[in-house]
Amino acid sequence: MAGRWLLRHWERWLCTLADRWDYRGLKWGLLAVRLLLDREPGRGGDVLAAWSTHPHWVLRHLAGRELYGCWPYREEETAQLLCQLAQDPNFRVREGAAFSVAKLLAQGGEREWARFSGWVTSPVPEVRQTAAMAFIPLLRDGRSGLPIREAAEQLRSDPSERVRTVTRFWPV
Repeated sequence: MAGRWLLRHWERWLCTLADRWDYRGLKWGLLAVRLLLDREPGRGGDVLAAWSTHPHWVLRHLAGRELYGCWPYREEETAQLLCQLAQDPNFRVREGAAFSVAKLLAQGGEREWARFSGWVTSPVPEVRQTAAMAFIPLLRDGRSGLPIREAAEQLRSDPSERVRTVTRFWPV
């Protein structure tokens, strides 16, 4: 990937900006990385895979948020990385993974649903919470032909408080 060195440069900057809680700088940095990844679709997968295990939360969040773009090229690896990020102890990282899952479910169909519907019954509360976050835009839009509502009802009565907290943000 031609812009790999540039992504490595942004890697350091994003960590610095996140440590300083520089929201405006972080927002622009995330946009710059998104533009770099868009230049060569499917080629940023190696960088995102490396970022998904990075010690800094902001890079794991960004990896989760952008992995949906790798789906057409690396379906199996993308699903594994998203599942790994869905189990992350940091809420913001799980939020990034939920963004990608929501994009995939909104764009996709049965194959994507078959891959991620198991998250609703996962024994790991973080994974169920990530599924609940992914359902927010899908329930709000109401245009998905997938059985999202049935899965959502299952999460409304989840034993985990962190999952039920997310379900409060769902449209009625």
